Amino acid sequence: HLHTPRQAARMVSLLQVQEDVTIGGANGQEAWCRTHTLLMRGGGAAEEHALLLCALLSGFGLEAYVCVGQDVHGNGAAWVVTRTSSTSVTVWDPLTALRYGRGLEMLPISLCPYARVGCLFNHHTIAANLQAVDTVEASVWALDDASRWHVLDLASHLPNLQLPLPCPLRPTHLNAAHQEEVMEAELRPALERARERDVVGPGGDGRMKWDDHLCHLLTPALAAYENQAVTGIAPGNEEFQHAIKRAVPSGHTFKAYPRQFNHLNADAIAKTLLMEVVPNEILSAVPSSSATDIRFGLRIKVFPYPEDLYSVWVMLAVRFKGIEN
Repeated sequence: HLHTPRQAARMVSLLQVQEDVTIGGANGQEAWCRTHTLLMRGGGAAEEHALLLCALLSGFGLEAYVCVGQDVHGNGAAWVVTRTSSTSVTVWDPLTALRYGRGLEMLPISLCPYARVGCLFNHHTIAANLQAVDTVEASVWALDDASRWHVLDLASHLPNLQLPLPCPLRPTHLNAAHQEEVMEAELRPALERARERDVVGPGGDGRMKWDDHLCHLLTPALAAYENQAVTGIAPGNEEFQHAIKRAVPSGHTFKAYPRQFNHLNADAIAKTLLMEVVPNEILSAVPSSSATDIRFGLRIKVFPYPEDLYSVWVMLAVRFKGIEN
């Protein structure tokens, strides 16, 4: 279940970004799908992400609107704002769950990827921006100021408008702990085979030795990464660093690589890791005159969300006696 607006934003950001749907062939008109279609497809266009996020934030009691305008590159874009006053809004990016505004846990509004506001709307109101300077940063969000916004009340102007029926979110039934064990059991041999093939060669002196204690110590870091994605705060980082320092003997080097995925396919995760630089550097640690007592660590944490959406964090690590070249 979703318990906070920020969890809702995180869930929406886990949906795949897909191309706009058009009606009438190649030259047809763009169409926005309803929420149930978005969820059944497991993804949709940015505008559909914004519609879902706006609905969820409204459900948490916030004054939320979908904004339609341009991004910093001049392309058409849609995002969400919540109004806290006539002069203060929070900008929500539906594709990343990042928030922009004046709060301590937000990114500065100047870093917002959205540039110009053409209009905003929700299930009650449509408002066209009349301001000469229509940037996100400079716009005044006083919707009751007729010189700045032309507002239409939907109930008054469209009394026969029928809103879509509510679309309850399906709760997850995944046993996350069991799924993590299964995925680690699949990922370990895949990494071992890749290391034997690409680094040490068949029969070489380089069998991967897994350190179960080191694997266990990686767990808090992955939990902190997901917490940061939801709240903007990463608690427990100091404790994680302290635990690693205690676990890694003096004169040893520690190196780790975290990576986030939106699926449960261990084979696909292995292929992605093996295409990236740092995981290959970790797997390339072999016994030598400058590196001995090599131990590897692997941890997977699965964070399930409604509608079979998952945030999967993977961390691959190595420690060895010696100094990295």
